Amino acid sequence: MSRRTLCLSSAGDRSTPPQVGAQIVSALPGSSQVVVAGGGHAGVIECAQEYADLLRTHWDRFEGIENEEVQ
Repeated sequence: MSRRTLCLSSAGDRSTPPQVGAQIVSALPGSSQVVVAGGGHAGVIECAQEYADLLRTHWDRFEGIENEEVQ
């Protein structure tokens, strides 16, 4: 499986640390990881605007490309 997957991690997440995201990314060709400096396990809430901006940028990058394999 190869998809344009974005793995977002929070640097301070002790439950699911960024190393877990790195393992996921290494198993999914075409994926990438961004580690957000602030926040912990609830990073999507604690750093909501940064997460939203990162997701928007990722989605905009692939706008119009649906369900295509990464070459």
